[in-house]
Amino acid sequence: MLCGIVIFNPELNRLKANIKKLQKENVKIVFFVNGCDSECDRYINTIKNAVVLTQGKNVGIATALNEIFECAQKMGEEWVLTFDQDSIISDEFLLQMTKRAENADESIACICPKVIDKRRIFPANKIVNYEGDEQYVQMCITSGSYTRISAWMQVGKFDDYLFIDLVDNDFCKRLIQSGWKILRLNCVELNQEFGNIEPRSKETVERIKSLCDIVQNKKLAVNISKLAYKKKVSPLRVYYTNRNIIYLNKKLKKYGGIGYESYSSKSYAGFIASFILPSILRAQDKRAVLKSTITGIRDGIKLNPEEWIKRG
Repeated sequence: MLCGIVIFNPELNRLKANIKKLQKENVKIVFFVNGCDSECDRYINTIKNAVVLTQGKNVGIATALNEIFECAQKMGEEWVLTFDQDSIISDEFLLQMTKRAENADESIACICPKVIDKRRIFPANKIVNYEGDEQYVQMCITSGSYTRISAWMQVGKFDDYLFIDLVDNDFCKRLIQSGWKILRLNCVELNQEFGNIEPRSKETVERIKSLCDIVQNKKLAVNISKLAYKKKVSPLRVYYTNRNIIYLNKKLKKYGGIGYESYSSKSYAGFIASFILPSILRAQDKRAVLKSTITGIRDGIKLNPEEWIKRG
């Protein structure tokens, strides 16, 4: 098994926890470094049999993933297991993934786990419909996913233009539309952190948790639960999210809406309510986030539709 991890200024203890689990199973590791301080760099270079890739700058998640897949392909691998730097696998994760891949139908492009952000009082997985030990799904995140290299090649790899945000939405959409299948193992769990958050006071968290428990609409409860945390809003991430959701919905227009489900919504209007407005309201630097929002929307609208089609 080969595992690829994209690195960008990670929380080192969490990264070490996941790598320790991987090393127990003698997994080959390929790092792509988008950014790393000296302590992180020293640690990565102590890992035996690891391959370290970099372009000496931050090239984004999509390009980094493509570099990892190309490396794996040259090494003769058929599948690549990818992780974010803040993922931690469960004890049976690798065994269950490899076992299922060995018996996978040739139409299966990707095998993914059940994903949980254990920090949150009402995590997004509460609105996921889990049926049985495994089920076919339309979408998964790249972290924790075991992906067939031939499928990655056939659908045109990851879209480098996206840089970061909605990279997995785009890739999964193209897999499904090309006739590939995504299989989720509901009995396999990945501990994944989404966003840079900090809990508010204990009393505030408890009040919001109680409110979420009585709200009938679970999607609404997920959005309400976000009020229990202080979130560090990155203007750069806000820019790419706003730009990319417009770009992708033009690029893949004939396949229906894309990306909205990641923000607990079904349309651009819902995206405004669930992402744009909360990002501005929760931002430490509201002016910078507002500027990034406007710039992202503007740049998304300005792109030539014919160029989007060629990229797709």
